[in-house]
Amino acid sequence: MTNGNAIAVIEVKVKAHPEDVNALEKKVENFKKLFPIYKDYTIYGGLASLTMSKDVKSKLLEKGLYAIKKQGDHVEVASPK
Repeated sequence: MTNGNAIAVIEVKVKAHPEDVNALEKKVENFKKLFPIYKDYTIYGGLASLTMSKDVKSKLLEKGLYAIKKQGDHVEVASPK
């Protein structure tokens, strides 16, 4: 997903697992290498899931990644600091 000079790499899962965080981190790094055309873009990484534990959410945020999950009838997006 791109918008102006920003691009988001979002992994979509039914249920997020702790090992998905490290895998996503590697995918974001690989994206930068595989698509050098986006080298001047701000790149955001995130994991979207129907269910996500607090541990997975915390791990994502600690690594500077976004946590996106279903919360009732809407979607909750938690951004890293």
